[in-house]
Amino acid sequence: MWRCGLVAFALCAGSFAATISVSTESQTFTKGVPFRVEVEITGREVTDIDVPTIDGASIGNRPAYSTSIQIVNGVRTSSATLGYNVTPERAGAIVIPPFKAIVDGETVTSQELRVTVMEPPKPEDSSARSTSGDRVLFTEIKTDKLE
Repeated sequence: MWRCGLVAFALCAGSFAATISVSTESQTFTKGVPFRVEVEITGREVTDIDVPTIDGASIGNRPAYSTSIQIVNGVRTSSATLGYNVTPERAGAIVIPPFKAIVDGETVTSQELRVTVMEPPKPEDSSARSTSGDRVLFTEIKTDKLE
């Protein structure tokens, strides 16, 4: 999975830093074909997330969501991963603006993510094909079992 990177740090008590990172499975996508943007937020308490508007793409409003809570030596940390489906509406470079979240009372911000969107492949033009080169295969299957 391609990682955009850790973004902002907000120091919390006990020298724990809240973080937010954004990633995609690739850097190149096809126009009209949805892809997933994963946002991982780590801290003690995640209270809000601001989902940006993406110029040239639509983003789903119902993310896949998972959480993890750890308590080590009495220190509680949690991690939330949100998976958003993004559908590119045009070819070219698309910038996914930073996501923002309130973690442990502080605002943390991700870096923007840049992806490239390609035009979908064009279907073969069947009217331009020569029919003389087409081959057809017929098969016949015989069994010795009668129904």
